[in-house]
Amino acid sequence: MLAACVFLSPRAPVLASLGSWRDPDAPLGVRVEDLLQRLTLAEKVEQLSAARDAVGAIPRLGIPAFQGWNECLHGVWDLFSDANRPPTVFPAPIALAAAFDADLLHRVAGAIGDETRAKANIYLAKENKVRMLNCFAPNINIARDPRWGRGHETYGEDPFLTGRMATAFVRGLQGNDSTYIKVAATCKHFAAYSLEAAEGFTRQTFDAHVNERDMHASYGPAFKACIQEARVESVMCSYNSVNGKPACASPELLQGTLRGVYGFQGVIVSDCGAVDSIFHLHEYTNSSAEGHAAALLAGTDAACVSFQELPEAVRRGLIVEADIDAALQRYLAARFRLGVFDPPERLPWAKMGPGDVGSNQNEDLALEAARKGIVLLKNRHAALPLDAGRLRRVVLVGPHANASEHMLGNYYGRPARVVTPLQAFQEALGPEHVGYQRGAFLEGWGGDGEMDGAAFDCRDSDACIIFLGLSALGVSDYHPPLYNEHGEYALWSPHDEAEGYDRVSLRLPGMQEGLLQHLARLTDTPLVLVLVHGSAVDVAWAEASPRVGAILSAFYPGQMGGQAIADIILGKEAPSGRLPVTFYYRNYTDQISAAEMDMVRWPGRTHRYVKVPVIYPFGHGLSYTEWRYSGLQATPRRHPGAASSAQSYNVSVMLTNAGDREAEEVVLLVLTCRPAQRASAEERAAFDLPGRSLRGFQRIALRPGESKLVRFELGGADFAEVLVQR
Repeated sequence: MLAACVFLSPRAPVLASLGSWRDPDAPLGVRVEDLLQRLTLAEKVEQLSAARDAVGAIPRLGIPAFQGWNECLHGVWDLFSDANRPPTVFPAPIALAAAFDADLLHRVAGAIGDETRAKANIYLAKENKVRMLNCFAPNINIARDPRWGRGHETYGEDPFLTGRMATAFVRGLQGNDSTYIKVAATCKHFAAYSLEAAEGFTRQTFDAHVNERDMHASYGPAFKACIQEARVESVMCSYNSVNGKPACASPELLQGTLRGVYGFQGVIVSDCGAVDSIFHLHEYTNSSAEGHAAALLAGTDAACVSFQELPEAVRRGLIVEADIDAALQRYLAARFRLGVFDPPERLPWAKMGPGDVGSNQNEDLALEAARKGIVLLKNRHAALPLDAGRLRRVVLVGPHANASEHMLGNYYGRPARVVTPLQAFQEALGPEHVGYQRGAFLEGWGGDGEMDGAAFDCRDSDACIIFLGLSALGVSDYHPPLYNEHGEYALWSPHDEAEGYDRVSLRLPGMQEGLLQHLARLTDTPLVLVLVHGSAVDVAWAEASPRVGAILSAFYPGQMGGQAIADIILGKEAPSGRLPVTFYYRNYTDQISAAEMDMVRWPGRTHRYVKVPVIYPFGHGLSYTEWRYSGLQATPRRHPGAASSAQSYNVSVMLTNAGDREAEEVVLLVLTCRPAQRASAEERAAFDLPGRSLRGFQRIALRPGESKLVRFELGGADFAEVLVQR
């Protein structure tokens, strides 16, 4: 009986004295060192494995198995037992970024952290394993190229916006306790990772050639913010090489930039399989053991999935055990900060359980986030909102009109429910007033019969709402295999955006654009286009067509996305999102290689450097009300003893709601960079400055007729740009 009790408790010692590492009141360094000296070499190596399952249990010390890898990108992903308690699936990060609301994201991340910790408590009590608490999120690479398959996992293309959102997410997820962290966040993927499979490269073989300017002005700032402002626990090194060296084996990146320039003191963990790729795919070393040794010596502390070659590396003299100890000290310190070695009652989240997962409160938060992330791209002659009281019948058309899982993005748990657009409109208007036609497949060519049926149904309606877009689903370890209606295994399409797959075009896949044009040609019913997607798509035809009255971008809006879309279209809520990415014309990708990492080279990348016309610029977003800006002022603030180059400014502008309804407006502070007038032509040509630089944003709610003075502060660093002579 006593033996059973000891076995079930991860806190009680088994055949070992307690030691300082078991004392919650002992200094962290003392605890780490005490535990470290009790471990064998084999145990040390196993502790450095960031595995998907819980591993590394040491019964003789009473140490439970630990799961070093979980996902919580926009909701906790529970690979083992989602049915135990379904989690909340919030909008994809790109949609959260479109809200331009750091406080909202902080609350979302806090809710994700609560659900993660609650599930961890359930697992600990049930199976004596520490699960869920090491989270591989957020993804803070910038959306460099619109074809990138994982752009929807990011906060968009702007380094400033990404840094602000990353900071909010990390702080919300990790919590604000002075002793313990709620969930360990991991800012990923360092560095310059934004290609899956394009032009003969894969993410495991691609060598990103990055100049100094782009590393410090575009690819690095969000990681710097994660480290210096959010104090993130972990940073992930990426699959790709950077300037000739695999990222996870690059001392220049990991020790020079991360630890040296940014001052990072936490854990550096590899992407899953990246350490093995150093030898097997990059062919950077002559053996697997040499690859593992190179990663450890470069600064990689933990390997997803395993550092299994380290004992062989020690035997061959490639490393010494002290090298392993240095890495494990950092990894164990993170475990201590998670509280996994302490009595549960000492942790602020000890009482969290099933009731904290998938709660009504979190579902409401998911709805709020989805609403705020919807962007009104076009609204010709005030086509929206529709007046629900005057609608006799509406028809929803398109492959996303009754979408459920497609609205969730990727890396998500299985929620208790997903509200599709069709369900939301039926609830709002009554089933008898809402028609539905698929019209076309999400991918592939479909049949003319479905298009004709959709056109016939739309003719007999007051409005036709067409749901088109992309999909981030696919056959991978994170989703079950997909099958078509004939039970046949459905493989990936090259139009999908997903991990491991880049798009080949900015066009809507299959016959989706053809469906829209078919409805525009064969009906005179007002048309509204809703995009469900991650990265930018070319909707130039819809923007130019007088038959398409309005266009909305919902991105991947999460489990409450259908409700949010209906609320916006029917006027229950006013749209307030802005684009966190640029919408390019489809010929943009003909002008630049997906493998080109230079941000400035023609035609330029992102809103900061683009030199060609675009469909919708970064920050674009319309409203149902009229906003007026007036009285823009920038007042210098000089600090005693500060040099003129350190001058700062108070910036203010008066915002007025001149319309007839309450709404929210996102105010963006954007600096335009120009060379000094006194600069010579040669000096102007020697440097590349960004055309635009975002330096602030605020979300403001105002009633009709109400005004507010919106204030920003600009410091000397806000005017600094990384200038590297050509």
